Amino acid sequence: MLTIETIDDILPIIKDRDEFRISVKEDYTVIDYKYILPDTFNDPFRLECRGIKFHSGGQIMARPLHKFFNIGEAQTLDQLPWDKTHIVYDKLDGSMIHPATVRGRMRLMTRGGITNVSEDAEKHLTSSHIKLCTECHLSDMTPIFEYIGPDNHIIIKYDTPSLTLIAVRDNVSGKYISPKGLSDLAIQYNVPRVMPSKFIGTRTELVKHTKELTGKEGYVIVWEDGLRVKIKGDDYVTKHKAKNQISKEKNILSLVLQEKLDDIIPVLCKDDAVKAEGYQESVKKGLFTTYEMVNNIIDESGECSRKEFALGPVADLPPCIKPLAWTAYDGGDIEDRAKNILLTACNKSLKKFEKYRPIFAATYGEMNEYQEDART
Repeated sequence: MLTIETIDDILPIIKDRDEFRISVKEDYTVIDYKYILPDTFNDPFRLECRGIKFHSGGQIMARPLHKFFNIGEAQTLDQLPWDKTHIVYDKLDGSMIHPATVRGRMRLMTRGGITNVSEDAEKHLTSSHIKLCTECHLSDMTPIFEYIGPDNHIIIKYDTPSLTLIAVRDNVSGKYISPKGLSDLAIQYNVPRVMPSKFIGTRTELVKHTKELTGKEGYVIVWEDGLRVKIKGDDYVTKHKAKNQISKEKNILSLVLQEKLDDIIPVLCKDDAVKAEGYQESVKKGLFTTYEMVNNIIDESGECSRKEFALGPVADLPPCIKPLAWTAYDGGDIEDRAKNILLTACNKSLKKFEKYRPIFAATYGEMNEYQEDART
């Protein structure tokens, strides 16, 4: 692995790389990637920029999982070292969580630092987790957990919340403890650990088996030297893509306006489907109310001149609705105009998007900024 002692070991390598985010918090700094370009991870140090944390003085604070890939992204199936010792683990569908000490207090963090997700995870810390985390902290190591449960529902539903140990890394060298060492540590401190898969077969059979999986995300294959790759079922990938499409209000509003949401809903889980359908209904009601208001203004205005219309009924309307009134005044289709305005707004910044909310008068609770990013 790569030695990283201070933030200065990373900063020169991501200089002028806009796909990386450097977030300076009150007591620590987080380096993470925002999006991926073809050469983003050409340098191995950049693979570490996936939620790595540094103290305010620059020293390494915590080192969560490095960026690793699906089979076929960085290496083909046949390029992987199958002849070397490896373990196939069930892939848990949750959020990556790790501890770090802030102001003398142990806190849990996601890739983004202390977030709503990590604060929820803290509610499930046991005395055994705390002992393990404390011991790792004293050894300058980062234990890494997967936070799953009904209150952190991504795609796969889990009835019981759990902070499951999936890895432990040395903060400076980045070295992972071995799979056996991970198992021994979990047993010693009595914390849940990721379990090896019961699948038995060749690598080709593993790929075929995973593609056909339902009710599970897939698998992570881990080698002794820390190399790891993941493989996901087709059913999970389809559902995850659908969930991504409704994770941001601008995305789901665009689907509603283009009447495409009904194609997405069947592959969503029940809770997400209900939420999406509710939003669609609210948007349609909001649009109908706006259309009705504009049409009433036209009916009440009679044969007034453009100047009279501008100084009278239109003057007090929200700026985003005024174009609709003028479209109606000129005999145009206000429904088409409203949809075109809103579809354009969906491609604008969030601040500019908000200016158009009076047209549809609905709100949508988006996924926490790092809820999706936190995942492994």
